[in-house]
Amino acid sequence: MKKILLLSLISILFSGCISGSSKTELTEKDQRIVELEQQIEQLKNEKVVIGNIETDEVLSENIEKTKPEVNLSEEVKKLQDEAYIGYYEIIEELKIRFPEDEIILTEVKKKQLFPEMLIWKSFPCHGVESATFFKKNWFDDTLEIESDLGLSNDKISIKINSDDTITFLTAAAVENGYTEGEKSTIIANNDVTLIAQDIDGYNVVSTITISKETGLGIRQKTSASGLPMSYKVPYGIMVYLQCYLE
Repeated sequence: MKKILLLSLISILFSGCISGSSKTELTEKDQRIVELEQQIEQLKNEKVVIGNIETDEVLSENIEKTKPEVNLSEEVKKLQDEAYIGYYEIIEELKIRFPEDEIILTEVKKKQLFPEMLIWKSFPCHGVESATFFKKNWFDDTLEIESDLGLSNDKISIKINSDDTITFLTAAAVENGYTEGEKSTIIANNDVTLIAQDIDGYNVVSTITISKETGLGIRQKTSASGLPMSYKVPYGIMVYLQCYLE
């Protein structure tokens, strides 16, 4: 009887061990299945994200393709037709009107867009004739004016800068050791004429006017006073130039 009971107990314990082992194996399998399902779901989500990114890129490309191309030459012409706007001002206006296009104007492109402005061009000029106007007698109260007309041997080098200025250097300045020329502000620069002007600290106004069709020009300087502290008779000098723009 005892043996029968002992055998029954062992049988129950053994079956319990098997049952416990099976449950452990099932639990591990279930956990692995859950992990695999999570990985599959994650991969699906990543695929959706990648798909969205690719879709966004395609949309961006299509938008770029459908955007009308900016014809810079036409825009420059419009700005010039509206009113005289200097080269630098035109560039700034283009940046304002087309901020999203991020227009990058290379040196070559600038020359193509503004050929008539002769930007960065240097050219020589030589004097043809000169005229000077001054008070005949500085030591009396009469206002008699005298002029002096003669040939000119002035030699000038002029460069048109990209900041709406010109730089001019005279041969006399070079002989005196100057290596940098004087700057004047461009007030007109189109297909027919170039005009630049400057006023110094002594109220001396300098102007250069050049015809782009013939190369003929005038350089003049005028001062409000013929002598220091005297403003009765302005003083002026004018030089007629022949410039070689080609």
